[in-house]
Amino acid sequence: DVAIQDIAEARLAEVDRIIARLNEDRASMEPVTFEELRGILHTDSSNILIIDVRPSSEYLTGHIPGTQSYPLVTLETDYEQLPLDSQVIACCRGYYSFLADQAVNLLQSKGYTARRINQGFAEWKAAGFPVEQGLPIE
Repeated sequence: DVAIQDIAEARLAEVDRIIARLNEDRASMEPVTFEELRGILHTDSSNILIIDVRPSSEYLTGHIPGTQSYPLVTLETDYEQLPLDSQVIACCRGYYSFLADQAVNLLQSKGYTARRINQGFAEWKAAGFPVEQGLPIE
């Protein structure tokens, strides 16, 4: 029992360090809240682009309506396809996923205005907000 407790305490300490680092890395990023995102989705703003940076297979399974699929691995080489004068908002799996953080860092380093959603698709779906599957109709 003591050995199991020691392992559990060590793992919890490790998780605490990871969460602290995550929060530290995100301190300079102004996140987009779900409330703000819902407002953006209900406006006709051509200068805001919401991208989902998860792999395409995850996007097809379900995504936030109004998002476009730009998997991070593709974005790293094809970012120039995004309009430079648009504000880009990145979405990924969930709060503990680093994909949106990486996308924002990449885009900002290339001169884009980019932000991340403060949570992810998993939390969006769990909150009961609308979800689309497959590719959006254009």
